[in-house]
Amino acid sequence: MKVLFAVSNERDAEAITKVYQKEYKEIISSKIVYYYNAIIKELQKDKTYDRIVISEDIEMSVNDNYQAVDKMLFDKMDSISDEAVRADGEDIPIILLSNDRRTKNDPLLSKLFGLGLYNVLIGQDRSIQKVCQLMYRPRTKKEAKSYYHVESENVNYTANENDDGVSDSEIQNILNHYKKIGNNVSKVCQSFDSIVSQYSKEQVKMIIDILPIDTKVILEENSDEYRKIMGITGKKARNTSELRKEKYVEKEVNSKTKLNKPVIIPAVAKSSKVVKVPNKAELELEKKRAEKELLAKKKAEMEKIEKEKIAKRKEKERLLKEKAEKEKIAREKAKAEAERKEREELERQKAELKAEKERLAREKAKAEAKKKEEERIAREKAELEAKKKEEERIALEKAEAERKAREELERQKAELEAERAKLAKEKARIEAEKKEKLAREKAKAEAEKKEKERIAAEKAEAEKKAREELARQKAELEAEKEKF
Repeated sequence: MKVLFAVSNERDAEAITKVYQKEYKEIISSKIVYYYNAIIKELQKDKTYDRIVISEDIEMSVNDNYQAVDKMLFDKMDSISDEAVRADGEDIPIILLSNDRRTKNDPLLSKLFGLGLYNVLIGQDRSIQKVCQLMYRPRTKKEAKSYYHVESENVNYTANENDDGVSDSEIQNILNHYKKIGNNVSKVCQSFDSIVSQYSKEQVKMIIDILPIDTKVILEENSDEYRKIMGITGKKARNTSELRKEKYVEKEVNSKTKLNKPVIIPAVAKSSKVVKVPNKAELELEKKRAEKELLAKKKAEMEKIEKEKIAKRKEKERLLKEKAEKEKIAREKAKAEAERKEREELERQKAELKAEKERLAREKAKAEAKKKEEERIAREKAELEAKKKEEERIALEKAEAERKAREELERQKAELEAERAKLAKEKARIEAEKKEKLAREKAKAEAEKKEKERIAAEKAEAEKKAREELARQKAELEAEKEKF
């Protein structure tokens, strides 16, 4: 199986590969990239991958706007899924490991489902075993729909550019409008209803986040639509007018004196107690004071909640930055270690090549000395005029034997060179496969050692036979001399 890994840590890919091969008894060849764009470029070059494993955190974002982060991820996965097609037209399964904040109710999942990404892992499912299971058998569409908790009518099968956020100009216009209308309850609620009718639920939540606290307090007290969107349950809080309302009853009184306004009579009257009836100005003043106090209290509560949210968000950003920095340092360290090992291996190979050249030079010098000695013997044989023809025959036989010996030596040298080239190639391959093939390299080195010993033994045997042949010829020559 051929797998393209896009993870922030090389050790993660190695661990997944090791567990998969042990569990499913199938060899994995893989490549690791560290950026979304690198995935696209690799898939454009090579269409033979069987699986793609992507970690969402390969490119850490410091943007605190999750809408923008989700849109970026959706766009990247859309581009990657377009390229994740084999040469025969079959889609390459993509396994996506989501980040910590994702849940199975995340709206982004339905969009990824619409792209055909059925193998997203969330929460505690982000384990090596789960990744290996999906590599061995990817999810079907039905299984993915159940895992993502999505309904067919909620699935978006197109990449809509405008449904993931609200432009800065629109946000500024909304803020200016609410600043203009102030704390007018009816206008605040009407404006919010208009926003709800124009934007999606996610966009409305985004707009709510940037509204002034006073406006949020008014909407929480007076807008059912706001409470529904924000998931506020329970009884609706009473507003200031309800808190300050008194139980009075109006009744006309027959009197000779004509009254120009109704007489306010308490609902319950006692003869032993006189109740002072506040006038309209006092009621308005009391109402405004109560509203102001309630608004201040709500504002303080909202500010406290906002501060807590900001603190949590900053802490999460700090942790994400620390994690990204640590992973970056780990990648750099691993890269430096790999470069160091590569340099050491290169130096070792250079030293071996130098030693081999010196050995060949010594063998060549030895062969030259031997050749000179043979020429001297040939000259001595040529000096025997009486046995010139015999000597020529002997010389021819000797030359033939030498030629065969040289050919044998050359053949052995060629075999040795081929063996060395094969060894160098095998070493390079073993280095690429790293630790997993160390045992095989060791075994091969042992085999090569035995082969060299065999070649050395054969060479020694050949030299021994050549010396024996030379001795035999010398003995024959001496016999011929004595006979002559």
